Amino acid sequence: MKYLCFFLEYDGDFSLETLTINKNAMASNEYYAINGYNAALYVRNSSTTINNGDVTATGYGALGLYGDNSTINLENMTLTTNNTEVAGIILDDSTLNIDRTDITTNYLLLDGASTFNLNENSSFTGQITVTDGANITINKDGSFVGCINIDNSNAVVDIINNGNMSLTCDSHVTIFVDTNNYSNILSNGYNIYYDQNYNPELNGETIPLNGGGYLLPD
Repeated sequence: MKYLCFFLEYDGDFSLETLTINKNAMASNEYYAINGYNAALYVRNSSTTINNGDVTATGYGALGLYGDNSTINLENMTLTTNNTEVAGIILDDSTLNIDRTDITTNYLLLDGASTFNLNENSSFTGQITVTDGANITINKDGSFVGCINIDNSNAVVDIINNGNMSLTCDSHVTIFVDTNNYSNILSNGYNIYYDQNYNPELNGETIPLNGGGYLLPD
């Protein structure tokens, strides 16, 4: 794992105060990129809280974060990646909770039974790609700018407690719940497609969104 910057594996709860990583490195091939071996921060088999810090990853295949069978809590953090070839963040059967944290990445890959919770006064800019099913919650004034799966997906998306979403491309989800009656979504002309078999309360309706796009059945 010579490409790693910070590797954490701990059987239990682990807390870390202040973490700063500025990684500028190239993965030698795609295997190292997509399997986390070129991650600035790799967390495996752990429940980890990191409070305060900055993580930056640049270069081909440079991941900002790889979570493997873990629960990761980021608080008062900034995480930035500019990798365009593969996902900047990968969660594999993991949960990522962010509070008062800003993330900018090309895309977040949710693999396996993963969960992403965008919480209090946090922001996420980028795309989210779901493979095997995932739960995504935008909560407590969290701000999401991007899109969720440009192709069909089985993602469950909840927007609650004044969370807001601004679309940068069309999104496809299985279940979509917005307790704010969709007033907090700026579509920018893009659509959110939902699976009407899993959203009976929507009755297969097409609902106009702010900015000219629609919430509509797939």
